[in-house]
Amino acid sequence: MTINKKFIVADLSRAFDEASGIKNPRIWTAERDQAMWAALQG
Repeated sequence: MTINKKFIVADLSRAFDEASGIKNPRIWTAERDQAMWAALQG
């Protein structure tokens, strides 16, 4: 996986938070990154 793909996932996560009305979007952490990729890979 390239770093660009990780940035896209982080950007999409932030956009989802903002669209959901979360005033303070969650900070993207290494733990969130690993959990997101694990979920995406099934």
